[in-house]
Amino acid sequence: MRDLITLVEAARLLRVGRSTIYRLADSGELVVLRIGRCLRVRPEALEEFAREHEQKNGSARRIAPDGRAEKKHGRTTRLSP
Repeated sequence: MRDLITLVEAARLLRVGRSTIYRLADSGELVVLRIGRCLRVRPEALEEFAREHEQKNGSARRIAPDGRAEKKHGRTTRLSP
């Protein structure tokens, strides 16, 4: 088995904040292992997460909590279906 990654290491690899990586783990978007009180990520799970969230067309989008993509239009933000 390959080495497991801590959530802090995963955040560093994805270049996101610590709170973001914990939110992704809590929501189930990022598959994690709980070993006692510790949370770890398999490298394969982190790679799969990154692949699933790649931007194909280069435009930046945020993902809303309900899973819909937010697109910026002028000063307002609209949720796309």
